[in-house]
Amino acid sequence: MRYFIILFVIISSVIADEVSEMQYVIHPHKPFRSLSFSIIDSLGNKADAFEIIDENLKKNITGKTLFSIGVELDLKIRFTKYETVNSNIVVQPGIGPMLIQCDKLTRLRKQHFLIAKDYHIVDGVKYPYEFFVEKQILEKHLISKKKTKKGTLYTLSVSRFASKIKISSGFYFERYHTTSRTRNVYKIKNINVIKFIAHLKSLENRGAFYIINKVSRFVRSHQSYLKRSRSQDIEALIEYLLSFDLSTRSSMQLENILIELESF
Repeated sequence: MRYFIILFVIISSVIADEVSEMQYVIHPHKPFRSLSFSIIDSLGNKADAFEIIDENLKKNITGKTLFSIGVELDLKIRFTKYETVNSNIVVQPGIGPMLIQCDKLTRLRKQHFLIAKDYHIVDGVKYPYEFFVEKQILEKHLISKKKTKKGTLYTLSVSRFASKIKISSGFYFERYHTTSRTRNVYKIKNINVIKFIAHLKSLENRGAFYIINKVSRFVRSHQSYLKRSRSQDIEALIEYLLSFDLSTRSSMQLENILIELESF
């Protein structure tokens, strides 16, 4: 019996050392417990968590993470089929992983978009597609994609109350109303001027003359979209263009661009 106790203390100490590296302090002489990834709400509904985060330490919890009995935890729990929930718990004594309870599990709904490719190339720069709901970027675990004969089918898990979804790629974007049908996305045309400036900055190694020519063509072909942009964004574009040290020829071209931009 004495040897069993010594062995238990040694094993507990080893586990405590491993866990303490993750900033979770386990007392070697006190019982400890892991957390179950099966979550239950107040109505008895159950769901498997995709990810559990300790909000205090901003660390991901795994099924092997151990906690001393009595420890209070502030958890953020993410799912693929339900809305993210927060749960404040106290680790209770018991056998096996502890079941986490939350107030309510709210199921997400599916939104489908069919796009020719899963990326958009502009001036040789490859941009992936991003999705926004209520001005917040949709997290990657809520997006799945599948190659089909007609293109890439994106399936998004979004709130039942979401009315619009914004699709963005580089400096282009488009907004769509949510629907139960699959939406075909042929081309997104609206312009985010601030992101367009960031795109131009990524091309500066091609030279000032290239940038000015690029902007000149862009302004002519995107006038209707630029006119809908915020005035402060247009001013930011003008300020960026004025930062270039140009030749006489390019300066005249820039002057024409600025006249057009100032008229928007």
